[in-house]
Amino acid sequence: YRTLVQMILVAVFLVTPWTTVNGIQTILLNIPQREFYFFGTLFRAHNIPLMFFLILGAAISLALVTSLWGRVWCGWACPQTVFIDGVYRRIEYLIEGNYLARKKMQTDPMSFNWLVKKILKWISFLIVSSFIAHSILAYFVGARSFWNIIENGPSQHMTVFIFAQVFTLGLLFDFGWLREQFCTVVCPYGRIQGLLMDKNSMAVVYDEKRNDDCVKCNRCVSACPIGIDIRNGLQMECTHCTACIDACDEIMEKVKKPKGLIKYDTLDGKKINFFKLRTLGYLFIVLLCFGGLIFTLSHKMHSEAFFLRAK
Repeated sequence: YRTLVQMILVAVFLVTPWTTVNGIQTILLNIPQREFYFFGTLFRAHNIPLMFFLILGAAISLALVTSLWGRVWCGWACPQTVFIDGVYRRIEYLIEGNYLARKKMQTDPMSFNWLVKKILKWISFLIVSSFIAHSILAYFVGARSFWNIIENGPSQHMTVFIFAQVFTLGLLFDFGWLREQFCTVVCPYGRIQGLLMDKNSMAVVYDEKRNDDCVKCNRCVSACPIGIDIRNGLQMECTHCTACIDACDEIMEKVKKPKGLIKYDTLDGKKINFFKLRTLGYLFIVLLCFGGLIFTLSHKMHSEAFFLRAK
């Protein structure tokens, strides 16, 4: 299901610039003209205060989701995770093999086969990064306009060309090398999750009641992109990528024991309580924010001014 969600999100990201509403690109961020189109609605620079409701509502929605389902945003919908797991890591899998093969390559001496795989992987990363970077720019320049810019060549549109190269190198660095280090070092969300979650929040957990079923193979640690041991409990670095679940279930099948030694569950082992005071408080603020956004949008008016030169 997580793979399916990632495929859908990547498809939506790539297709959206090529769709229109009322003849206008569905999402167009025309910064030079200070015109921003969202699903057929025009926003200008003086409409920026409306973003207050949207940004606050989105932030509290994330807090609401986290209080119930833990870091499901990180594992299922964050662009960092979606592109790394849904695109870049799949390229690695095709070229270098599964996580065990990739771990082995880290200690293997350099050889012709090793070098070919590394070069092929990074060339693939570069091509994909360039494709994603150009897709990002399509949201700002306009998809059809951007296609014409590409056909005309970089010499006539040097600014756009430079931005495309900068975005490409930035994505290559982030998705190709930095990866989960961005989540643990740069992103503040991992550090505040402890304030948003409680014992009734869902997380990727190790079932301590079945401790005797663990064969101490450390496969969960090897599969983890960050290298943490989920058996030590919930940790800030865990992004709920569920790689440890897949690795452990594979071992459980081999030793003929029930799967689910590592699984999605609440920290206290009980069903999620949707009527917690904290959750209801978050929900109230979210409804208030989006209610305010809808109200202000329904009363939004455009103004026009004409400047006449006096004789």
